[in-house]
Formats: sequence, C-alpha cells, structure tokens
Amino acid sequence: MALMMLGSAQPSQADTTLGPWVIQNVDSKLCVQPNPADTGAGPQLVQDSCGNAAVRWLFVPLGGGIYWVQNTVTHNCMRARHDVDFSPVESIDCTHISDLNWSLQTAPSGGHLELISHVSGGHRCLDVFQNFLFPTTMDIFHCSSNSTTTNGAQVFFVQPSPVP
Repeated sequence: MALMMLGSAQPSQADTTLGPWVIQNVDSKLCVQPNPADTGAGPQLVQDSCGNAAVRWLFVPLGGGIYWVQNTVTHNCMRARHDVDFSPVESIDCTHISDLNWSLQTAPSGGHLELISHVSGGHRCLDVFQNFLFPTTMDIFHCSSNSTTTNGAQVFFVQPSPVP
C-alpha cells in the first residue's frame, strides 16, 4: 500500500510529505528508530520495539522518486555514511547531500518494500545488521533479494503509524 501511495503520487502531490509511517522489518517485526542510548550527534539507527513515538518517519519528496526519510521526534534524516556493505545508518540534520537520499522499491517477493540508499550515487538496501531478530543496529548492504529468495534483513513494511 505504501509503495502504491508513493509510486502513484500525482504531479500536484509531488511536494507533499507522506506519513508519519512506521518502517518495520518483516522478519523481526521490530521498527527502525534512533538509538535512545545514543545521545550524541548522528545517532546510529536501530531496530527495536515499535511501542514509542521515535518509530515514526516522514517521507519528504525531493523529486524523481527520491526522498528524505525524516524522524518525527528528532526531525533528523536517515543517512548512510558510505556506499559500502555494512556502512552504518544514522540520523543527522536534513541537508542536501547524497547520503540522505533514499528511494523505495517493491521487494522481488512482492508486498513488501526495500529502502534504497543513494549515498555517493550508490544503490544499497537498508539492512538489519547480521539479520538479527532482536534489537540491533541498522546498516546498508548490497540488495540481495531476487525472484526466488527474499533477504528478510532488507525487507520492510512501510505503513501508516499507529499511535503508540
């Protein structure tokens, strides 16, 4: 549903921010959020319980299917640090640099989404580090789902946010 909403935005909606939405891993059922224990600049993103306000994200369109993914609590944007596997994903001030640019695509298995980082012109998927099913950090990794195998570490429900 989220992809249909993002993909079917009419030109008059091109500047409309979408959300708040929750980004929930399909396998672990945990939600992407800033690490509450990291109070410094650029906190690492983690997957953890979905029961708090920090799991809400806005998708701010930049044009051409590219978005800032902005947290509704911190007002910071999701960013990948480098275009390499296992690069950490954190949140920082929203500025016009490539490490903040994300797109969404339907996972080959259908029904779920992959969030694609475009840091340094790259194309890597948001990923649950080591595919852990418990609270852990987020990174980017080469997109590895295909028509017969789904990488659960890279597949998410992106859905309207319930009120925690």
